[in-house]
Amino acid sequence: MTAACISGRRRRGQHFAYTNNPKPKMSPSTPYAESSTAFPIFALAWSSNTTLLLAGGGGASRSGVANRLDIRELKPLTKEGEGKGAEGEVRLESVGEYVLSREEDAPMCLDVNDEGVIATGINAKNGPNEHLRLFKLKANTIEEDGRKQLFKAPENGDGDDYQRVAVYNASGSLLASASTDGSLAVVNIPDRSVAWTSGEPGQEIYDAAFSWPEANEKESHTAAAELFAYVTPSTLYLHNAPDGKLIRTISPSSSSKPAQFRCVRFLPRRRLLSGGKVAMTGAVMVAALNSKPSGSAWIVRYTPGGAGVERTQKLRSSVTCMDVASTGTIAVACANLSIHVLSPTLVPLRRVQQAHSFPATCLRWRPEGGLVASGSVDARVRVWEVEGGRSSAMTVLVAVLVLVVLVLVVVVVGMWWFLVKTEPVAPAAASRSLLLALAATSAGVVIAYVLLASKKSTDVKGRDSCANVMATPERGIAVACAGGRGVRVPACLRYGDVMPSKDTTTTTMSNKPPTNLIQDWSSKLIGKKITDSGFPKGDLPQKSRVVEPGSFLTRDFHEDRLNVHVDGSGKVTHLTQG
Repeated sequence: MTAACISGRRRRGQHFAYTNNPKPKMSPSTPYAESSTAFPIFALAWSSNTTLLLAGGGGASRSGVANRLDIRELKPLTKEGEGKGAEGEVRLESVGEYVLSREEDAPMCLDVNDEGVIATGINAKNGPNEHLRLFKLKANTIEEDGRKQLFKAPENGDGDDYQRVAVYNASGSLLASASTDGSLAVVNIPDRSVAWTSGEPGQEIYDAAFSWPEANEKESHTAAAELFAYVTPSTLYLHNAPDGKLIRTISPSSSSKPAQFRCVRFLPRRRLLSGGKVAMTGAVMVAALNSKPSGSAWIVRYTPGGAGVERTQKLRSSVTCMDVASTGTIAVACANLSIHVLSPTLVPLRRVQQAHSFPATCLRWRPEGGLVASGSVDARVRVWEVEGGRSSAMTVLVAVLVLVVLVLVVVVVGMWWFLVKTEPVAPAAASRSLLLALAATSAGVVIAYVLLASKKSTDVKGRDSCANVMATPERGIAVACAGGRGVRVPACLRYGDVMPSKDTTTTTMSNKPPTNLIQDWSSKLIGKKITDSGFPKGDLPQKSRVVEPGSFLTRDFHEDRLNVHVDGSGKVTHLTQG
């Protein structure tokens, strides 16, 4: 899981002024579901695919806006159900809450593990500032489960700093807590002992994240492979998660962009095949950097281990928060009220304009992906169905071709009108000439489109964005998408661009002569387990691929392709060919 990174710095006890339930001025995109609250929202987290936790409030002062944790449930609307909306629509219903006392500040960060233990940061106005607060989520109720002070109060006593980050690792055994004063502590769960600390005094920590487990299987996630990263405006820190050993630091200057770090996330790891060898993708980090002079931002994807910059994507507005789905799809909220959706390789997929009346303070994908929730100080939480769609480059290509067709139609119609009016040409002959010209124009446009697309992309059946891409050095690429609508993927993607996706459809290109691969390889592979270094015996054919649980294959058939079916632990269960 990942923490929501929030914007702004405020004094302890200071309340926030906001407009209660304002209507967006304009919203070209309709949310999948939305709900208003009685408080500004600073953080949110999914406890399941249908349950959303909200945190926020008016601060420690007596502003009349209570500080609270709120439980929202995604529920379908039916004709017999309550509320407005047509059958088939979905609403966010409040099913429970926990109201804090007036002596406590608003919760500024939030996360929850699989055991239902909620972690948040809440400053106390009086007495010991036990800012790390733990709650237990039981059904639709929230009960306090403990509190702990990890960071010392400032010597000047002005209460200027607060806990900005609370984030669990994938297994829920580690909890990272970070403060705006530059302090960071990683706590063991459930005994709540401090595993290690880090941070630089005076370096405000904006965001933090743990790496994803291997193949999205928490039980196969070894401690040695788990990484942790956090960002201050000037530095990205990469640590070994269990013991806190510092692996690397990255500065914005190494990204060749004069900017400050704002958010950091890891992309999920997956198995990949090339030349018959099996390996795991490395821990790839994605960071958001804001350019102060221009107000723009850069999304940067680093090479595994953070040794260098692999690619970048520029945004026109500064970033407020960011999150990565289990499919590898990236959602970014910007100060201009928009939400951008990018592929794992930073290809723009979708953009939501006017997502809120104020910039989003938090953004989180639900566990299985597909839906992303956003919250803001405008006291509204919205859920967006934004994962999927065609890339902006393809949209531009289609728009240009449509414009060309319209221009040619206007020219041909004008010529026909000129001939009919000025030349002694029969209307029937002119009409035939018009139809022939239109047919030739349409054929030319279609041929140009096909030729252009064949050089740059390959058609794939897919309902979602192509989140799983496998490129081989010698032949073509393999693309995995969820089934449904057509998606076009650039063929220039490089080897190693592999991201996970549930319910995948995979298609590859192959031209090797057919052989009986199942007979040749069954005795060598059945019952064996995939390791990071490859299969125990021999190398697989070039076009082999791993088929993990929950995946399905396309109907296309290639006799030279071996499909290696594995269970959740990587053990080979059976083989198929084609």
